[in-house]
Amino acid sequence: MTDFANLTIEWGTTPDSITLLELLKQQLDITDASMDAELSMYLDMAGNAAEKYIDNIIEQREVIERFPSVNDPIALRYYPITTLALVEIDSVDVTTDYQLFYQTGIGWSVKNVSGSSVGTKFEQMDITYTAGFDPLPAELGFAIVQSAMSYETGSSGGAVKRESVVGVGSIEYATDEVSGVSVRVGQLPASAVAVLDAYKRLYA
Repeated sequence: MTDFANLTIEWGTTPDSITLLELLKQQLDITDASMDAELSMYLDMAGNAAEKYIDNIIEQREVIERFPSVNDPIALRYYPITTLALVEIDSVDVTTDYQLFYQTGIGWSVKNVSGSSVGTKFEQMDITYTAGFDPLPAELGFAIVQSAMSYETGSSGGAVKRESVVGVGSIEYATDEVSGVSVRVGQLPASAVAVLDAYKRLYA
């Protein structure tokens, strides 16, 4: 269950920090807790929409990937990764045989460092790791807050939608603002998309 409201951003050398809920309330000039539940819902919706748009994890959490066969190194789906918790082959713990490495901070993988060849001599490999941001980069957190603000205020902002077709790819397009359609819940304002584009998951 996501909880974007309590995620924090940090800035400065001290550093200073603030939760997304606190930042959203500041932007809306709300000083009491009467709307906390509603604003938290908007932040969760905005955060989930952002994760779908960039096709990656934003809120740091543990994930498990399962592989019926692998090459070495093994490309992992989500990033950035903070911890490689467990590698199992057919329920046997082989974590010490693997280590994390990455290329330019994007292509996170695990590599067999044991010297033995795994090949396809197994039924299933499970890799458990922690991915996502904690704290969030300031611009990423503010993009989520901007999206939540657009849901709360109903202001138009050139919403952008992203759709994916399995085996084909994905397309992005702007909604028609000529007709005066506002940014709807689940869509992203263009100002947020400009930030999120830098965090899109890359494909080989």
